[in-house]
Amino acid sequence: MYYSLVFVLSFTLMSCSLNQSSFDNKDLFTNENKGLWYIEGQDQITHDEFWKLKNGVLTCKTNGNISHPGSWYVFKFPLDDFEFKVDFRYDKSLRGNSGIQFRSKYDLKNNKMQGPQIDIHPPQSFRTGLLYDETDGVKHWLYPKTTSWRLESFETPNELVVFDDGIRWNTLVLQCLKGRVTTKVNGTVLTDYDGSGVLNDQIHTKMGVGMRGLLSFQLHKKHDIFIQFRNCYIKSL
Repeated sequence: MYYSLVFVLSFTLMSCSLNQSSFDNKDLFTNENKGLWYIEGQDQITHDEFWKLKNGVLTCKTNGNISHPGSWYVFKFPLDDFEFKVDFRYDKSLRGNSGIQFRSKYDLKNNKMQGPQIDIHPPQSFRTGLLYDETDGVKHWLYPKTTSWRLESFETPNELVVFDDGIRWNTLVLQCLKGRVTTKVNGTVLTDYDGSGVLNDQIHTKMGVGMRGLLSFQLHKKHDIFIQFRNCYIKSL
């Protein structure tokens, strides 16, 4: 009992001493920072095989398995106002979907992340960097705004190049400040969304998402994918 109490107190003190600024200017994919991440999903053993963090690169590779229920590589600490930066590349031929959940919450019963997401979609790269909302009761694109999950096209700025050869890296920057959400891919602004009155409305507030929550990398259920991430940074705002 004594040792358990000491452990609990030590863990509590450590958690209290950590805040968003503790991670500023640190690559969160280094070996020393592996403990800041965990894998979420109903089929934990399978998903431990899908996600690998090695030599500063996070790889999600499903090896042809499309029977899985989806999973997430999750940053341990909830975030509110922050800037997130990461490089990514993927194999377009596999046609699998990924994305960055943020200010979200894991829903164990339904095996999903409730909350907003920045899409990364190799089959149709025009969706990459755009804002979708996975929250039950919403389930549509916020930027550009739609009324369902469908997004047939989007006029991506000509300066944006999302390489599809699986070799060259792209850079995604996500910034969340109060209700405003912006994204850049390779320096081009793709999302500039004022979510005031939406991300903090009754639906999101009840669910506990939208303004503060978890950040994670997504593997879409029943999708076959090969995608990699590196140079992962989170800066408090």
